Amino acid sequence: VSWNVNVPEAGFYNLYLNYFTVIGYSSSIERILKINGEVPFAGADSFAFSRVWEDADASYTADGNLKTDSNGNDLKPQQVENYTFRDSYFKDSMGYVTEPYMFYLNEGENVIDLVSIKEPILIDQIHVVSVEETLSYKEYIEDLNAIHPDAGLTNQSVTIQGEKAAYK
Repeated sequence: VSWNVNVPEAGFYNLYLNYFTVIGYSSSIERILKINGEVPFAGADSFAFSRVWEDADASYTADGNLKTDSNGNDLKPQQVENYTFRDSYFKDSMGYVTEPYMFYLNEGENVIDLVSIKEPILIDQIHVVSVEETLSYKEYIEDLNAIHPDAGLTNQSVTIQGEKAAYK
């Protein structure tokens, strides 16, 4: 699929994709990104977009507990795909680079192509946004405390049971 995008000035931009997952072979969705007919760098030759999984209802008893084996051990819940809309920046799927990738676009018209490697998706929108500097954690907390002074957003501990995740 190709898009013609017009940018007001040359510079670095982030790209993110709004997509809907559909029935496939249950593996990651992969695409090659090309800008103006070329892969901009080696890491752009394969972007992975994730699917969303959740525990199957059949993995739980009527009272909401995980089913157990004859020794009382929790059984691993069966996973089912949750077909849903997702937003994802074009980024390093391995996690070596934590920030979304920046792509240089020329002033005026640019062509962005996504070439399928594997798995189908329905693409809703591609967004081209100016690169914004990410706040440090300290700055983020200060901003939240300024907006919500009575929320008490410092020194709080939250425990979330990993086996009770809503989605994976």
